[in-house]
Parts: sequence; C-alpha cells; structure tokens
Amino acid sequence: MQQDPRAAAATPAPPPPRPSPAPRLELEVAKPVSWVELFYDLVFVFAVTQVTSLLTHHGGWTGLLAAWVVFTPFWWSWVGSSVLANLTDVDRTRDRLRLFGIVLATLMMTTMIPHALNGEGTLFAVSFVVLRGLLVWWSKDAFQRLRLNPFTLSAFVISPLVLLSSRLPEHQRVLVWGVLMVAELSTTYLLRARLAGIRVEPSHLPERFGLVIMISLGESIGTVGRAMSEGIQPLQLLALIEVFVLCCGLWWIYFHFSNAAIEHQLRTRDNQSQVVRELLAYGHYLLTLAIIVISVSTGRVVATPLPPLPTGLTWLACGGTALFLAVFAWPRWGLRRRLVVLRLSVAAAGLLLGLLGGRLPGVLLIGLLAALVAVTSWAETSRMLPKEPCACGCRSKRHYVPHHLVQSWREHSAP
Repeated sequence: MQQDPRAAAATPAPPPPRPSPAPRLELEVAKPVSWVELFYDLVFVFAVTQVTSLLTHHGGWTGLLAAWVVFTPFWWSWVGSSVLANLTDVDRTRDRLRLFGIVLATLMMTTMIPHALNGEGTLFAVSFVVLRGLLVWWSKDAFQRLRLNPFTLSAFVISPLVLLSSRLPEHQRVLVWGVLMVAELSTTYLLRARLAGIRVEPSHLPERFGLVIMISLGESIGTVGRAMSEGIQPLQLLALIEVFVLCCGLWWIYFHFSNAAIEHQLRTRDNQSQVVRELLAYGHYLLTLAIIVISVSTGRVVATPLPPLPTGLTWLACGGTALFLAVFAWPRWGLRRRLVVLRLSVAAAGLLLGLLGGRLPGVLLIGLLAALVAVTSWAETSRMLPKEPCACGCRSKRHYVPHHLVQSWREHSAP
C-alpha cells in the first residue's frame, strides 16, 4: 500500500538533534578569599621567612633537613585550613574566631622556629598540637561528624608524637620529627578515598594558593634586598636586578598559565579531591620549597656577587629553579606536549648549570638562571599557548583547552 504523498508532505520533519552540552558548564557563584584568610596568609608567609632565615644560617644537608622538618607542619596545616575555609563560611563568628585561634597557634610556632630543633622544642610542639586540634574540630563541623581522615590522624596520632619527642636530644629529635613529617605528608594520599567526595568552589582555592605564591616571591625579593651591605656596589645592584628578573619570570610562568590551568582542572574534573591533592597540596608544597631555597642562594649572591657560590648554595639556586619549572610538567593534567618538553628541557638546563656553577661568579650564575626563566616565559606566552576561548568559564582565556571541549562549547553556545 503506497502512502499518500500529500499526507507525507504534511507530516512535520523530526526536529534536529540537540547538541550535547559541554561537560561541567554549570554556573557557580565565585567565593572570594576572605579578609581573615588573607590575614592568616601573611602570618604563614612570616613562617616562610623564618624557615628561609633558618636555612641561611644553618647550611648544608643538616640545615636543609631541619628547614624541611619545621616547614612541613606549617604547610600541611595551612592547606587543611584552606580546604576547610572553602567548604565553610569563614565570615560566621564561630569560624572566624576558630581561624584566629589557628593564626595564633601558627604565630607561636613561627616565633619558636629558631629554637624548635636546637633548643627548647616543647612550645613549638604544644602549639602544633593546639593547631591540629582546632583543625580537627573545624573538620568535624565541615563533614558533619568525626571520622578517619588526614585531619583526625594528624590531631590524634602525629601531633601528640611530635609533642612526646620534643624533649629528645637535637639529632634524635630531627630524625623522629622527620619520620613524623613523612607520615604527615603521606596521610592525604593514603586516605585519599576518605576525601574523594568533597566538592570545592573552583575559583577560591587557586586564588588562595596563588596569593601565597605571590607573597612568598615578594618576600624573597625583600629578603634579598635586606642582604645588601651598607656600601652598595654596582655588582650588587646588577645582582639585585637579576634576582628581580628571576622572580618576575617565575611569577610569569605561574600566573600566566599554571594558576588558571588549576582552576580549569577543578571545573572540568569529576574527582576534585585529586586535583586538590596533587596540584594544590603537593604541587604548591614543592613550589614554596623552591622559592625558599632560591631565596637563600640569591641572598648570598647579592651580598657577595663576585665569588662563586659554595656547592650547596649553587645546587639550591639551580635545583630550586629546576623544581619550580618541573612541578606541573606532567602529561596527566592536559598540558600540551610542547609545553611539557619546554619546561623539562629548561629544568634540565638549570640542573646542568648546577654542575658548572661552582666555577662561575655568583652574579653570572644568577644571571644565566634569570635568562633561562625569562626565555621560557616568553616562549610560553608567544609560542605555546592557544588563543581559543575557555570552555569552562575560567577567568583566564589563554590556558590550554582540548580542541574537542572548545568545539563542544561552540555547539552548546550556538543559537
């Protein structure tokens, strides 16, 4: 039986298929960093300055180990408070007062840094116990109950052991605290399943971590400036300019691309806790350590620019620069292959300078490192980064977005 052509013509055509929506395009209200968080950040950077001073006055592997041991509890506590501040409203009186208590405990620990390992470490340890107790109380409110996670393990196991071992002799204390800090760093990874379900506001944490990186870079310049002698010499001015160029290059590499790329990952990844753990907690831990060791070596160069740096300080300068460049250069986070190769190549060049730096004047070594970082910044800005619009609504429009996401966003936005 044939169908009437007039009836077929009258039958409306099926509507065209709607384009699939771009992934994770929900609109979210941005959560700005609060004033009380900024207040905490300034006290935390004071701790970074104290750790830098400790490493400056106690060089060698022993001083490096001591600086790492005292810095780690500050960092992991600051990371925990940043995540909890993202999950809660710190403008409420209760949370604000609790954060003030955390700031006070951090300040007490900071003032005891010079004596934590080679003198009386009890006050440092007691302040750490109080700090972790405040954090576990805050986490109980944020997660609605007390459960096994990095906050409880640190508050009820690690920090009490730090207190119990605070009366040990100096060398034993450093070793025991070093083991405990390895455990402190490991809890976030070992108990990652306990935090897998958290959902964070994606613009707040990159801004918070970025502010600490920016303040740390600025403080490193201030530390270097204070290292200049009263009678300023032309070579000292040249070294100061080189250090400034180096810090500006590090700033450019981080803020022109990396910080916005982190926000992009938080918006587009289903497992946000993995991004927080690997890029923010561990990644920025390494970035801050890199800034500390670079500041120590550049301070020596500005004070005495012509002599070659000692071997240890040479490796601090070159290794710290290489570490800063290599932190985010792994393919799993969607970086372009050319960008990964560029950063790893420049990091390798920085390490190669470490082999030759002991024979070069300090001012020349820092100048070469500054030139490497400046060229890398220029290459990333003008040659590497695409100009496609972002598919996820991030603030920066120049970070890497896979082509299929850009195409999906265009289809979704088409009228």
